[in-house]
Amino acid sequence: MVLHMTDPRDEIARIIAEAERAAYQRGWSDAVTAMAAAAAQLRIPNIVSDASRTNLPPRPGRPASNVMKIVSDAIASNPGMTGVDVVKAAQMVDGTIKERTVRTCLRRLRLAKAIWKRNGLWYPKAKEKTAVEHGNGEAVGSPPH
Repeated sequence: MVLHMTDPRDEIARIIAEAERAAYQRGWSDAVTAMAAAAAQLRIPNIVSDASRTNLPPRPGRPASNVMKIVSDAIASNPGMTGVDVVKAAQMVDGTIKERTVRTCLRRLRLAKAIWKRNGLWYPKAKEKTAVEHGNGEAVGSPPH
């Protein structure tokens, strides 16, 4: 019978490898437990109707302002203004409004097809009249040829 002595370095390497496997297994088990707990919380959603919500979460970005309405109303009340006139009209309503804010609103309103620009002057878009507004109930369009 031959008694075989193992090298101390091999024994240390085996102990380290076993400790690493055990540590990995503990970490894996902890991660699975944490994921299961998180999934259990998501299983039952907290559904609340919009009418009963009192604490709305904050929206990302800048808070909404009423400058778009001010600019739109200014153009609707006085069509044919230049950009400078629109800025002045908006600043008459609220002196803290900056020119670049009004210019941004003009661009956004134009892209939303709420206003249009012709020969450097701003005009509101005409709203389509419904059949009820026409009074006769007929379809609006060009007459037949």
